[in-house]
Amino acid sequence: MTQQASRTARNARGIALIDRGTRVPVVQPTTPPKLPEECCTLSISPMIREMVNRLAREPADYPSVGHAARLARVILDELVEMPRERFNLPISGNPKIRAIANALTLEPSDRSTSAEWAKRVAMSERSLSRLMIRETGLTFGRWRQQLHLVVALRELASGAKVQNAAAELGYSSVNAFITMFKKGTREHARTVEQLHCN
Repeated sequence: MTQQASRTARNARGIALIDRGTRVPVVQPTTPPKLPEECCTLSISPMIREMVNRLAREPADYPSVGHAARLARVILDELVEMPRERFNLPISGNPKIRAIANALTLEPSDRSTSAEWAKRVAMSERSLSRLMIRETGLTFGRWRQQLHLVVALRELASGAKVQNAAAELGYSSVNAFITMFKKGTREHARTVEQLHCN
């Protein structure tokens, strides 16, 4: 089964559903289902995707009773059953990794090598490499790609153009950005598909 990704985010108003390219009004459930408390990416079925697309055609202030409200409740009930995708960025409490994470979060276009980052945090490149794997489970390069995916998803979900997201992340061309994005999201989709097949 092909999986699509949507994000759910709790805020003071309710739960916002954002599908790639489609924005859905905030859903305000009277009894919220047991969805994750933090912003995350869920793998969704084609059925949910179609229901989200249908709900997107309703006015933002749809009545709390009626077809749209029932559809929103079914979507929320179904989302509880969907697995999370790992589009999060593992960050360690280690001060050196936290310093790198903070710097790259403020300036994601920084293309410094792992050797340059090691020098900045007063370590050898090899020590930084081992520390990164031990603390995050990822190599430095894979970790930075994950950071770029998280930033790209945030930017694209908020309506940024692909060109702007690519520039913010320091990509020399939109094609290079799209290649990274497709590769990163395809790896996640493959992992989720394997979980569903086993």
